[in-house]
Amino acid sequence: MTFRVALLVALSTPILFAQDAPHDEKGKPQVKINYINVCAPSEDERKEMAAALARIPIKTPFSADFEVSRGHTTQTPESMAFAKAALPGAVEQAADSNAESSWVRIRRDFAGTPFATAQYSISFDPKSVTETFVFRVREFKKDEIVQVALEDSISAASDPVLVAQSVTPIDHVKVERFGKSSLGLRRCAEADQNSLEPLFKQANDIAQHYRAALRVRESVPADLRRVGAGAPAVKATAAQPRSKPKSK
Repeated sequence: MTFRVALLVALSTPILFAQDAPHDEKGKPQVKINYINVCAPSEDERKEMAAALARIPIKTPFSADFEVSRGHTTQTPESMAFAKAALPGAVEQAADSNAESSWVRIRRDFAGTPFATAQYSISFDPKSVTETFVFRVREFKKDEIVQVALEDSISAASDPVLVAQSVTPIDHVKVERFGKSSLGLRRCAEADQNSLEPLFKQANDIAQHYRAALRVRESVPADLRRVGAGAPAVKATAAQPRSKPKSK
């Protein structure tokens, strides 16, 4: 989408998080900067991300509750102000003054697991098509994960309907933690990421499983067409009645 809150924001390298720290003796505020190298996370960060991915339930014990929604969003000063107020510092604003995007979302609730929901969304605008899987925990605990997001994004030349029916490799992984900085991983063409392939495979396996569990291929294309995705339908023309031959 053109702009996203925390669960849809694209990862970049490096990412800076500024947090207010206690005032010093002279009353001047101190600023703490946390650097996250999403192209080459540390060994400890890799282990934490792998552990977070391993916690996502694979047997999909869904409850009866679910949501399927679709929409079209236009970025306005009012919508940006609302998003920034809800999640300060977690909103990415597009350069275009009136950027637009369309989207489809599926959410299923878990039953009897530490995770509360599994959500798939696909959004498209004139620049890109983005799929995002989000898994949100039921209870927030200090230093524990809040949610895990898996994302893939490709150029806008692709048909969103075909993207929903295909298997696009995950290129972003983000782990949000309560009271701690986020963990991130992304595909970087200029970096040697051979040691990160197990993490990407783990993320791809989860995404592939939930594509099937959420029935993305079966249910999403029809809703995407309702918000303008896909090739325009060819209108059938009524057959003209044949003229009767004139009698001599």
